[in-house]
Amino acid sequence: MKDWYKSTYNALLLAAVILFLIAFGTTGDINIGTSISAYSLLILSVFMILVLVVNKTLSSEPDVSGFQSMMDALRSAGPLFLILGVICFVLYLLIYYKDDILGNRVSNSYYTFSNITTIILLMQVYLLYTNMNVKEGFKGQISKVVSGSLLIIGLFSLMSSLILYTILRYYTTDGFTV
Repeated sequence: MKDWYKSTYNALLLAAVILFLIAFGTTGDINIGTSISAYSLLILSVFMILVLVVNKTLSSEPDVSGFQSMMDALRSAGPLFLILGVICFVLYLLIYYKDDILGNRVSNSYYTFSNITTIILLMQVYLLYTNMNVKEGFKGQISKVVSGSLLIIGLFSLMSSLILYTILRYYTTDGFTV
């Protein structure tokens, strides 16, 4: 792709990280607003990277069968699909349970696991960013070591987000279940 594409997803990643840092230092409406904004920007940037990786993988070997090229694209982009899924799920939880979070009707462990999930996602973003911004330029493929690391860390973020769901769904302090 072109330089503007790389600049766009890098800027979105950087803006998301800055918003997460702001969210760590705030509470209430500002925390929820910056978190929703950060997750939204992160979704856009990871989706742009996903399109880039799939495009490069599908166009790299024209003599390979269609099924094989699709499998290669899924294999190289699998960790990105996991990251994207976790981010979308956490964003959904933030929006759906916004009133309970703002009303402080959630367990204290929600805040702990919310921070853990955010830190794990930021670790994944860091790994992805360092793999894509090398001196030689991004070739459209994530190295196998980074891909495996993203997958393992992604499983931890998935578990943490499922714990967030459990806390928000079943451990509200007003006594009502949704």
